[in-house]
Amino acid sequence: MSTLIDDLKVRNVENIIVVNDGSIGNVELFERLEKDPICVVLHHAVNLGKGRALKTAFNHALKYFPKATHVVTADADGQHRPDDIANVIQSTPKNPTDFYIGVRSFGSEVPLRSRFGNILTRHIFRFLIGLKLSDTQSGLRAIPLKGIPDLLREKGEAYEFELAMLILMKRKKIAVHEVPIGTVYLNKNESSKFNPFIDSMKIYFVFLRFILSSLFITIVDFAVFMTAFYFTDSILGSLITARIVASVINFFINLKFVFKRSQNILASAIKYYLLVGFVATLSYLLITLLSANGIGVAPAKIIAETILFFVSFPLQRDFVFNNLKDD
Repeated sequence: MSTLIDDLKVRNVENIIVVNDGSIGNVELFERLEKDPICVVLHHAVNLGKGRALKTAFNHALKYFPKATHVVTADADGQHRPDDIANVIQSTPKNPTDFYIGVRSFGSEVPLRSRFGNILTRHIFRFLIGLKLSDTQSGLRAIPLKGIPDLLREKGEAYEFELAMLILMKRKKIAVHEVPIGTVYLNKNESSKFNPFIDSMKIYFVFLRFILSSLFITIVDFAVFMTAFYFTDSILGSLITARIVASVINFFINLKFVFKRSQNILASAIKYYLLVGFVATLSYLLITLLSANGIGVAPAKIIAETILFFVSFPLQRDFVFNNLKDD
């Protein structure tokens, strides 16, 4: 870390914040850094996790550097090269209110665990959150100061906070830019405590809640549809009846349980029912098409709803519940 800071000083980097997350070693190092006029050393009495360490640094930056446009984060373990850190810093004036992230390449030289973790997370992240990134796990980032207050209120004390940060940028409609950086893994990244599954649970839980909500609503919708079809023998009439009943329940479940949003309910309800009409039209066309080709109405309904399930999630995420405040 000492070498990294010396290299950053050579590149005219100022206002460096170092967070000691409960380390009881390297006393001399921290004492030396505390005497450096361009460094501020903040200490945690015990290890509180990377997310908490970042929040501690963010709070200090917001309080003491209010005229800054960005706070740049970098790991102190040698994985981020001084030139890459400087490049990210130099990119920020182009768009002073946007978010920047240093992205690594993931070739065969990258440890399998890290390569697999990144590929898995970035694809799931893109589907669930709707933000396409080459590297969701990079710790080299430039966060616009305007986004710091919301980040300080964000949940997450460990590695999951870095994913929460990206989700917040998407939710707040802050543009995200990628800056290519070198790929450095020390000792095959064996010291990393990041778990691509456990530490990505924040985004998985959103989808899990959506699945549970959808399963419940599917049962309600299917039951109403088949009951109405039994009495009317009308696919269209049964579909409309089922959608009216199921959609009212589904809207409030997704609002409060899945996406956990509040306020602007009327505007969201209007968008939601526009989406319901669109999806219902697709469902009717699919069921009619399938049943006309010899598939029974019940299995045709199941097939159609399964296909539309994967259409509905991103549309609800980005169209219906995209501009609401968190509960």
